[in-house]
Parts: sequence; structure tokens; C-alpha cells
Amino acid sequence: MANTKAAQKAMRVATRRQDINKQTQSKVKTIVKIARQETTKSPEKAVEQVKLAQRAVDIASKSNVIHRNKASRIKSRLMKKVNKTK
Repeated sequence: MANTKAAQKAMRVATRRQDINKQTQSKVKTIVKIARQETTKSPEKAVEQVKLAQRAVDIASKSNVIHRNKASRIKSRLMKKVNKTK
């Protein structure tokens, strides 16, 4: 348990941020998963879904929810899949 008021507040803030980060990670994973599925189903819709996925990944990366190298890797793999289907 935290000893000072500042440490107690830091714990509260950390748990709040943890919840927000988990939600963001979950959203990103879901959007990327949908984009991957669309690349196999219909290439026309895949381009739109990949744009949405890239935007979500960039936002998560900007707020340090995921590492920038991981974001880059996800976007690269998505684009590779889309270009393969064309």
C-alpha cells in the first residue's frame, strides 16, 4: 500500500490509465483482425479497412499504448497483404 497521498493518487491514476490502455489495445486488435479478414474476402473493402486499422494503430502508437516499431510492423504486414490480393 502507498504511504503518501501523492503515491496513493499515483496508484489511482495508474489504474485509470491501465483501463484506458487496455480498451485501446482491444480496439486496435479488433480493427486489425477485421482488416486481415477483409483482405481475404474482398479486396475493395480491404483498402478501407486497412486505412481504418492504420489510423487506429497510429493513434495507439502516438499515445504509447503500443510501441512505434510494433505499429510500423502491423501496418507493413497489412499493406503487404493488401498488395498481394491486388
